[in-house]
Amino acid sequence: MSQSREPRELEIVRRQLAEAHATLDAIRRGEVDAVMVDLGDDQQVFTLQNADLPYREFIEQMAEGALSLDRSHTILYCNRFLCELLGVGREALIGECLLEWLDSASRHAFEGIVDSGEPGSMGAALLRPDGDSVPVRLAVAPAGTNRRRTSLVVTDQRTNRRLQHVTEARDAAEAASSAKDRFLAVLGHELRNPLAALTSSVALLQGDTIDQQRRQWLHDSMARQLAQLRSLVDDLLDLTRVAQGKIVLRKEKVSLAAVVSEAIEVVEGIITERGHTLVIEDIPTPLVVEADRTRLEQIIVNLLSNAAKYTARGGTITVVVRADDATVSLSVIDDGIGLEAEHLEHIFAPFAQIGEEGMGGLGIGLTLVRQLVELHGGTIQAFSEGAGRGTTFRIRLPRSRAHTPTPVPATPPGPQLPAGLRVLVVDDNEDAADILSILLESRGLLVNAVYRGEDVLEAVREHDPGLVLLDLGLPDLSGYEVSRQLRDAGFERTVIVALTGFSHEDARSRVADAGFDDHVVKPITLERLASLFEQFHDRMS
Repeated sequence: MSQSREPRELEIVRRQLAEAHATLDAIRRGEVDAVMVDLGDDQQVFTLQNADLPYREFIEQMAEGALSLDRSHTILYCNRFLCELLGVGREALIGECLLEWLDSASRHAFEGIVDSGEPGSMGAALLRPDGDSVPVRLAVAPAGTNRRRTSLVVTDQRTNRRLQHVTEARDAAEAASSAKDRFLAVLGHELRNPLAALTSSVALLQGDTIDQQRRQWLHDSMARQLAQLRSLVDDLLDLTRVAQGKIVLRKEKVSLAAVVSEAIEVVEGIITERGHTLVIEDIPTPLVVEADRTRLEQIIVNLLSNAAKYTARGGTITVVVRADDATVSLSVIDDGIGLEAEHLEHIFAPFAQIGEEGMGGLGIGLTLVRQLVELHGGTIQAFSEGAGRGTTFRIRLPRSRAHTPTPVPATPPGPQLPAGLRVLVVDDNEDAADILSILLESRGLLVNAVYRGEDVLEAVREHDPGLVLLDLGLPDLSGYEVSRQLRDAGFERTVIVALTGFSHEDARSRVADAGFDDHVVKPITLERLASLFEQFHDRMS
């Protein structure tokens, strides 16, 4: 009998050993989180937490979500980041189906990846209880024996997008800084060219060997260089005014043919100098647009100047105008250096420079053109078939329903500068004050000049001028303070005009508050002086 019991006891031992081996294998494979031991009257659970504690702590500290799912997509585990991402506690997620937390458009794709049994990733949106959705990236991987479980890593795409925006902003700032540096370098070059010519001209005029014909040539050359300098400054100021929304268009019904003709007169010199041929196709008449005449001319002048600049000597520039019932298009076509496709996208950006260094320009002309065209409710496009194949710039403007333009008033003869009018010029730049004084004296005016603000009140009392041309940026007293002093001293009838380099709106409003009668941006022209005399004739008499 003892022999029959022995095999049964051995079988029981073998079975228990096999169960122990199976349990150990399961533990090794990570399929067991705890072991329950039957102690007869009691049961005790032994967890395996200590073995995988470092890994669990690592997962809990991740800046990404982590989940473990069973075959039915039920959440068996999730880390703290995922709970924070969804705005719920862990107890609200454990035991729930993940599909309920995915947007409907993502569920089918997610199931497809899981069913494939292969690792994969996809974009999705997690639905929060508060109604918000969170864009995420899901990295899916099978896990466990026979791939009965699924592991997921959830990346918050908002963080990636913020990083992308920061990177893009940094790149844009670096590009802007680089463009600014290039612009300043080109600005220095563009300013030095006319200044060098003016310096040489002044040196020549100091000699005694210049005949009248050469002297006249120098005079004309200096006038051209000064006009170039003024054009550079005006473009810079206009670009700033447009960006700040401070340009006001004075629209009227304008003949496009007339404006094109006026623009051609402006650029005729540079076109002739470079030996270009200018072709103007017949412009349909009457063709009327509603535009600011001065600004429309500025647009066309810039386009023609740009074509002349980037076309090799002896090239051809063509102006073509077309119209339909609603719009008018004007194209400036050249056979110059052309543009590659990638440059067409950036040609209107501020400070954009295309072509070799030294070709001229600040890279703001086309930017200003686009802004002025858009202020008119129009559009501008650039076309080119590539390097060396020329460029076409085409603007489109709304067509006016009117058939006749607004009549251009005849320019009345400018008022004569009243001989004997007493003028006081105030400027801390002594050369500028003295030259302006000499110019006014040559027109029959009685002029005195002072260079400090503290000397103005005494000079006005002594000479009793009808007009004071007062610089704002004096070193001792500002022009604003000087103007107030004069008004407080009883000189109410004296015409005080701010003659300054400050053109911004704040300066204009402060000028009015300080008692000035008008504001003129340097350099003042004889025509502008004549208009002042006409405007304030009664007070200057």
